Amino acid sequence: MRLSNALKHSPKGTLVSVEVRTEKREDVLYAVLTVRDQGPGITAALLPKVFDRFTSGPQSTGLGLGLYLTHQIVLAHGGELTVSSTVNEGSTFTIALLTTDGEHSTC
Repeated sequence: MRLSNALKHSPKGTLVSVEVRTEKREDVLYAVLTVRDQGPGITAALLPKVFDRFTSGPQSTGLGLGLYLTHQIVLAHGGELTVSSTVNEGSTFTIALLTTDGEHSTC
C-alpha cells in the first residue's frame, strides 16, 4: 500500500486522505492507518484477488507484488490489511497493527 499509488490513480485536484488513529478491539489496542483515494476504484471481480501475488488491475504498470508483499508483512506482524472500493468512486486501504505484544491493554 503506497501513498504514491493513491496519488497516481486519483484524478488531478482530488484529495487523498491519510488517517492514523488507535482503535480498541476486544480490549486490544491497534494502530490503524487508512488511505482513501477518489480514483477509478477496483472492480468487484478483482477485489477478492487484490492481495494475491501477481494481481494487477488494467491501469496498473506494476508487477502485482506491492499489495501482496504489504499484506504478507502486515500479517507477519499480527495485523490485518483490508480494502473496500467502489468503481468510479475510489478505494480505501486500512492497515491495523497491534500496539502491544497481544496482551490486554488499557486505554
